[in-house]
Amino acid sequence: MNEMKRRTFIKNTSGVMAIMLAPASIIHSCINSNSPSGNTLSDKDFLNPPEDARPWVYWFWINGNITKEGITADIEAMQRVGIGGVLIMEVDGSPQGPVAFGTESWKEMFRFACVEANRLGLEINMNDGAGWTGSGGPGTPLKIPCNMCFILK
Repeated sequence: MNEMKRRTFIKNTSGVMAIMLAPASIIHSCINSNSPSGNTLSDKDFLNPPEDARPWVYWFWINGNITKEGITADIEAMQRVGIGGVLIMEVDGSPQGPVAFGTESWKEMFRFACVEANRLGLEINMNDGAGWTGSGGPGTPLKIPCNMCFILK
């Protein structure tokens, strides 16, 4: 069995450690001192970021199991914890709910979500179709995926 000597180990791993520690030192320099651009990140800005820096989340509407009450509750909770926006994805994964994707009822729920998000200052985006990938998966013939687009006004 070959034993690696301490000096060889340090020599061989120092590049990896530098790469791993670089992001931490960059974050540290941005938070605690002037960055090359002259900007600093105060504790106040970190704890209460400006609107354009708030995080976004995926919001899965699982198989049509959505209600107006649930939409309001979700958006209010997201706003309360500082979420800036959502990417809605209608996905399978449970028994079919009362609101099938793409129907008039679903479009009404989507419009309602947009109104509620606007009321609370969140932004909304959505995936291009039902399903985890939006394109039907590997079993779908190439001529079928992405051949429809719905625009809600």
